[in-house]
Amino acid sequence: NYCQDMLKKGNYPAFLKQRIASDRGHLSNRSACELISRLDDKPRTVYLCHLSAHNNTPEAVSRGLAGSTKSPVTEYIICRRGELYCGSL
Repeated sequence: NYCQDMLKKGNYPAFLKQRIASDRGHLSNRSACELISRLDDKPRTVYLCHLSAHNNTPEAVSRGLAGSTKSPVTEYIICRRGELYCGSL
């Protein structure tokens, strides 16, 4: 639920950045893309949600998916924070 570049450049204190990026922290866009590409039972639709309010955007998620996912997923739906309906981008 966070973009690594945005987290690095953001104004969070160092201890919080370290916690978020740790193995016990949050899921980075890069890690999510790697996970999707390794799924054995390929889903047709993947919903990406719970994006960080300060360290992610739907556009950053889209860029990551376009650049790294080699999965035959038919559709990605990126849920915007605070919206009740998750429409595709």
